[in-house]
Amino acid sequence: MPSTTNSSDVVVRQRLADAARALSQGQAALARQTLRQVLAHIPGHLHAQVLYGAACLRDGDPAEAVTFLRRAATQQPDDPTVQMYLGSALFDSGFTDDALV
Repeated sequence: MPSTTNSSDVVVRQRLADAARALSQGQAALARQTLRQVLAHIPGHLHAQVLYGAACLRDGDPAEAVTFLRRAATQQPDDPTVQMYLGSALFDSGFTDDALV
């Protein structure tokens, strides 16, 4: 039976794993670079958006995090992880009223 997974899916999964590993090792800039590659090919990729937002937060760029986490929240409005990161990014960007909603 032929595989239903194509090579681009494998590459995306590998890049996501690489980015998550970099982020867990405190290498937020490397994670962001890797995730930008994924998002360039698949702009609406939910997991990449969330990881990119988290990497932006760790890298001290909450305004950039807000952009991507708002997109993720549009796709998954009830996801507690997305909401937690979005709230943190909003708060760190000075949008405290929006962060507390």
